[in-house]
Amino acid sequence: MTEPTSDRARTALTAMNQERTRLSSTIDSLTAAREALDQLIDVNRDFLAAGADT
Repeated sequence: MTEPTSDRARTALTAMNQERTRLSSTIDSLTAAREALDQLIDVNRDFLAAGADT
């Protein structure tokens, strides 16, 4: 804010809080996707370790 005012500060705070919420939601989604991928990787490793046919 090059010329801060109370109104601009409130507007900026609202925008920053919305962006933080959006980022948190995206992070949560990415974390869930990574956990699902980790489970698939584990299943695949277990399958291969059990002597899967090639």
